[in-house]
Amino acid sequence: KAGGVYYTPRYIVDYIVEQTLGKLIDGKAPAETLKLRVLDPACGSGSFLIRAFERLCEHWQTALIQNDKLRRKTDCWTDPDTGDLHLTTDLKRRILTANVYGVDLDPGAVEVTQLSLYLKMLEGESRATLAQNRELFSPDAPLLPPLQDNIKCGNSLIASDFSLNPDYLGRVRAFDWNEGFRDIMQNGGIDAVVGNPPYIRIQGFPKDQVAYFVRNYRAATGNYDLYATFVVRGYGLLSSNGRLGMILPNKFFRTDYGIGLRGCLTKSKAVERIVDFGSEQVFEATTYTCLLFLSRTPISAFEFAESKATSAALKETTFNSIKSESLGETSWTF
Repeated sequence: KAGGVYYTPRYIVDYIVEQTLGKLIDGKAPAETLKLRVLDPACGSGSFLIRAFERLCEHWQTALIQNDKLRRKTDCWTDPDTGDLHLTTDLKRRILTANVYGVDLDPGAVEVTQLSLYLKMLEGESRATLAQNRELFSPDAPLLPPLQDNIKCGNSLIASDFSLNPDYLGRVRAFDWNEGFRDIMQNGGIDAVVGNPPYIRIQGFPKDQVAYFVRNYRAATGNYDLYATFVVRGYGLLSSNGRLGMILPNKFFRTDYGIGLRGCLTKSKAVERIVDFGSEQVFEATTYTCLLFLSRTPISAFEFAESKATSAALKETTFNSIKSESLGETSWTF
C-alpha cells in the first residue's frame, strides 16, 4: 500500500477468474486442464493467481468426487476418519507449475506471489498428510516446487528492443515474452490473462519509455494511461481460444486518450463482456472502474451491464446484448 498498490477485492478477483479460466475449464476432464496457462502480467501480491490455482484445484476435486474411475493414488486420497477426498501434494505441485504464471516489475512482489502460492498449496496439510504424500513422489524432489520459471520479475511492456545498452535494459528490467515463456509462446500462447494492471498517467514517465510505448502499442494515443498498454499486451499474448479479464478505469469509454484502445478492440471484435460500475467505488480511492472481458475469437455481439460494487449485485447482474459493429473509435455509449 505504501507503494501505491490497491488490493483487488476478493469478489472482483473471483468474478474475473470465473469468467475467463472458469469458462475454459468448464466441461473439461481434469487432466486436460493441465494444458491451460493462466497469466497475470502485473501480478502484484498474486491474488488473481491464487484464485486461479484454487479454481483449478476445485475443478479437479469435483471431478474426482463425482467419478471414482478417475481417481489415482498420485492424485487424491481419502481421509479415513471423515471420508473426505483430498488432492495430493504431488497433484497440487503439478497444477501449480503447469498452469499458473505471472510477471511483475517489483522483485519484492514476485517473492510475495511465490510465497503466497506456496502457502495456498500447503493449506489444509499437516505433518502427517505431508509425510503420506511424500511417498508418492521422489524423496529427493523438493516439497515446494521451484517457481522461478512461473513467476518472473520483468517489465511486461518493455522488451530488449528498447535499447542497445545492456545496463539500461537491466535497469528497466526489459522482458522478452518469447524468451521468458518460450515453450508457452511457441505452443500457441496464454489461455487466460487476468489482473488489475497499474493505472498510471504517462506524464511522469521518462520520455524514451513514452516514445517506446507509442511506437509499440496502438492503444498509446494522446495523454494515455498505462493500463491501456497492458490490455493490448495481454490480448496479444492470448492463444487462439484465449480469454482476457481485467478491472480497469472506465474512462477509456469516452476520453480522447481512449481512441487507440477503442480502435484496437473494435477492429478485432474482441469485446465479449463489460460490467460498468459507473460512479460506484470498488477501491479505497476515487476511481471509476469497469470489468473488461475480451475474446481472441472475434465476437459478433457482446454483453453489457451496469452494476453496484458489491458481490451480491455482481452475481445478480442482468446483461444486454449489443452488436459489436456498433462500437468504434468514437466514444462508447451503451
